[in-house]
Amino acid sequence: MNALPTEIDVLVVGAGPAGCACARALALAGREVLLVDQVLAIEKLGQCLSASARPLLQESALLPWLERSGPEVASVAYSAWGRSDLQECQFMLQNYGGGWNVDRRRFDTCLRAAAIEAGALFIPARVQQMMRIGQFWHCLLHEGNGKGKPENLRARWLVDASGRRALCAQRIGIKRINDEALTALYASGPSPHDGRSIIEAVPFGWWYSAALPGERRFAALYVEADQAQHILHQPGLWQQKLRETQHISQLCQINSQWAAPHATEACGSRLETPYGRGWIAVGDAAVAFDPLATQGIVTALQTGASAAQALLADAEKQAAMFTDYHIALEAMRRAHRYELLQQYLLEMRWPDEHFWSSRHQAARAELPANAL
Repeated sequence: MNALPTEIDVLVVGAGPAGCACARALALAGREVLLVDQVLAIEKLGQCLSASARPLLQESALLPWLERSGPEVASVAYSAWGRSDLQECQFMLQNYGGGWNVDRRRFDTCLRAAAIEAGALFIPARVQQMMRIGQFWHCLLHEGNGKGKPENLRARWLVDASGRRALCAQRIGIKRINDEALTALYASGPSPHDGRSIIEAVPFGWWYSAALPGERRFAALYVEADQAQHILHQPGLWQQKLRETQHISQLCQINSQWAAPHATEACGSRLETPYGRGWIAVGDAAVAFDPLATQGIVTALQTGASAAQALLADAEKQAAMFTDYHIALEAMRRAHRYELLQQYLLEMRWPDEHFWSSRHQAARAELPANAL
C-alpha cells in the first residue's frame, strides 16, 4: 500500500467515474492528487453507458481504459412502455442502445488504474472528519475500509465524488434537494447470452435488464421506498416479481447463483450549490438523475473533467468558471428533467398507482402546456 502523504494539492473523495476522471485530469496537469475510496466487494448500479460518452472518452484518452474493462456492446434496446408488447426504444429510452453495457466494478477499476497511471495516488480509505482552517482542509482518514489506523492529511482542495450521498458536502452543511422518491433493487447472475437491453414498466415501477460480459445478466427494479422495503423484507419476493414480468423474465435465468438484491437510492437529486470555498462536487454528488435518463456515467465523466478545468484555472478566471459550472449543471438538469417527465407521461396504463400518479402530477406541474 502506498504511504499516505501529510499534505496534498487535491483530495478526491470517491473513485467512481467522476472522481477518477477528475483525478486523472489534475494529475496529468501536474497537480499532486490523492484519490480515496472504500473498495467494497458489492455489485454497483449503472451498467448502461450510452454512445454519447464516446467523444468524452476519446477527448480524455479514456476509451482504451473502457475497452480494457471488456464491455458488452449494446445492441438495439427494446421497451414495453405505455403498451404491453416490445418496441424499439423511442424518445430518451433510445439511449439504452448503441453504447456499452459495462461491469461497473471492472470499469471503475480500470478508470482508477488510468488515474494512477497519470500520477494520482490512490489509497483505500474513508474520510472520517474534515475541517477548513485557513487555506487547507484538515482531514482525518481511516485507511482500509474505515477500520485502519487514523491518519491526518492537509489538502488545498477537496473534490466530493462520493456519489448520491455527497458525504463531504453533507458534512459541510450543504442542502440536498430530491425529486420523486425512487429506490433501485438490483442483482446479476449467469444467464444465456442475449444482447438485448429491455425496459419494462409494471404497475408499481419499472424494470431494466441488460447483458453483461461473461454470459451474465443484470436486472434492476425501480420502485418507491415503501415498496422496496416490502420486497426486501420478504426473501425471494424480488425474484418472484422478476419471474412475473412479461419480457425480462425470458432473458433472466434466475437460480441460486443470483445473489439477493442490493438496494440503493436512485431518485434525481442535486446539491443546493455544487461548490464553495476550497471544494467542488462532481458526478452524482453534484447532480444525480433518475436512471431512466441513462445519464449517470456520462454526467460523471463530464463533471469530473469540467471540475478539473476549474481547479486548474488561475485565480482571476476560477470564480467565473465555478459559476459557469453551476449554471451548466442547472441547464443539464432542466433539460433532462423535461425529457424525463415527458417519458413518464407516455406510460398511462396505471394512472391510479401512486408510483405513476406522482410522476404524472409532477409533469403537469412542471411542464409547459404544449408539452403535456
